[in-house]
Amino acid sequence: MTGLAGADQVTGLDELLVTTRAVRRRLDLTRPVDVELVRECLRVALQAPNGANGQRWRWLVVTEPGLRRDIGQVYRRAFENRYPPAVQANGATARQLAGARYLAENLARVPVLVIPCLELSGPRLPDGNQAGVWGSLLPAVWSYMLAARARGLGTVWTTVHLDAEADVARLLGLPATVHQGALIPTAHTLGDTFAPAPRHELDTVLHLNGWHDKPPAEKRNPAMPTMSAHPPAAAPGPGTTAVGDWLARFVDGWRAGDPRAIGALFTPDATYYRGPFEPRRRGTREIVDHWTEVVSKWPAPEVRLGAPLVQGERASVEFWCVVRDPATGTPRTTAGSLVLRFAPDGRCARWHEYFSLRPDGAALEPAPDWLG
Repeated sequence: MTGLAGADQVTGLDELLVTTRAVRRRLDLTRPVDVELVRECLRVALQAPNGANGQRWRWLVVTEPGLRRDIGQVYRRAFENRYPPAVQANGATARQLAGARYLAENLARVPVLVIPCLELSGPRLPDGNQAGVWGSLLPAVWSYMLAARARGLGTVWTTVHLDAEADVARLLGLPATVHQGALIPTAHTLGDTFAPAPRHELDTVLHLNGWHDKPPAEKRNPAMPTMSAHPPAAAPGPGTTAVGDWLARFVDGWRAGDPRAIGALFTPDATYYRGPFEPRRRGTREIVDHWTEVVSKWPAPEVRLGAPLVQGERASVEFWCVVRDPATGTPRTTAGSLVLRFAPDGRCARWHEYFSLRPDGAALEPAPDWLG
């Protein structure tokens, strides 16, 4: 890009910035990542600002399965020491903890682990304020994640392994002068639509010309995402992020052939309509029975989802789905939309599905503006 960005470029850059999310459950653990793609992202990262242009950053890219397994074991131990299985949470925090636990259990399966480091003059970090030290590395890590997002890769910034930093350093053969700053799991994503994260409104965290102009904390609403085109919620609801996570877990359950995992996403008395003229299924038992049949008949789906539209406890989302007959490989393509109603605990209480089936069964790509 040269010169000043036009309006379209600004919009595209803004979308990249606000939709580069922490991806855990939606990392594709089965699809390899071309290392050259990672190298492209790192070339972008090397343009980040750093103190006195010292460029003391060092980048460890781990792809070897055995080494990923060993690092994954250290990471999982560190995670379980920090968050034992007895630790529980509620609401959005519970979803975040569940996603973090999923990553800890599956880190070894992530195809690429990127570990950004700083090489200093000695084994000890300098005394005093650390902002200048880590400010010479962390902007480059974020640049790497943005470049990865632009290339269809998902990442998540994590530092749990630093609870056992020396163990990981031994596995990697790092000298004492090299200090790890983060660990960035990198993979292709399951689906490519991500919504902005829930954040406080700017005016609740902005201080103009000094701390005395302190914004009122009572106006903060962490449940509402900023920079969103979605209408304001009419009543308390799950928010676009929670709905996106719910949909990702639903698709994960189908891909894994686990109807019980799908059933667990619904309330015990949920109503489920596969279509407006289909018989109603009620309760998790009937939903699990239905999906037991689906996953046996149509395994390994290719599912794409649009950005969910959320208003209160209701949400809708467009989908595009291709399944193949396990015996013949014959494709079957459906497209449509879901209208969902969520209970306060984040589970789905009502499912309405509307879809069309392509008569010839051909597996076609969706129209460019279908999953808007």
